[in-house]
Amino acid sequence: IYFLGARCETDTITTGAVFYFDLGTRTYNLTGVTMPYPVSNYQVVLVPDDGLGNGPGLYIIGGRLANAAQTDAVQVYYPETNTAAVIETDPYPPTGDPRSPGGVVYAGGKIFVLGGFDGTDMFADTHTYDPAAPAGDRLVDIQADLPTPRSYIAAVAVGNLIYAIGGDEFTADSLVPIDDTLVLDLNDLQAGWQDALMPDLPAANGDCP
Repeated sequence: IYFLGARCETDTITTGAVFYFDLGTRTYNLTGVTMPYPVSNYQVVLVPDDGLGNGPGLYIIGGRLANAAQTDAVQVYYPETNTAAVIETDPYPPTGDPRSPGGVVYAGGKIFVLGGFDGTDMFADTHTYDPAAPAGDRLVDIQADLPTPRSYIAAVAVGNLIYAIGGDEFTADSLVPIDDTLVLDLNDLQAGWQDALMPDLPAANGDCP
């Protein structure tokens, strides 16, 4: 189980050290690799093959820096080669407003990035990152906004469906959990996020990493 850095208890120190939990020995170990941009408030998504010849890649998109600013960096760690890199050609989002994504999942050969929070504003847009697309064209706003801006969403892909479960909105400078459960059908992206296809949570729930 890989961890691509973390924010320390002091809140002002963020390490980019890549470490892992070995299920066989049940021990934590350092890889000796540091992510180029140490961040917290990140979500890791596995891309089985991004076409760059390094084997499976663990991707981080955006995130919170140690100074509480946000980065637009798209970073990847490759366990098989024990290397890390930044995809310099495709910052997130392409139009600026760096943030920590609200939810990140891999489905249909692309990374879906939904919502987000920059410490002041929430966002509702949904982007895809296509590792097979030409450099500079990998991140696309698919024009499927969430019903309201939100972050800290529990997101998961099952087959051709992506579920966005709960999360937080931002009201009066406070994170407010919600019970909303949404579904995005990869075979009908034009329909956008659907609220009626899945019951809402029995209670509001947010703060998902």
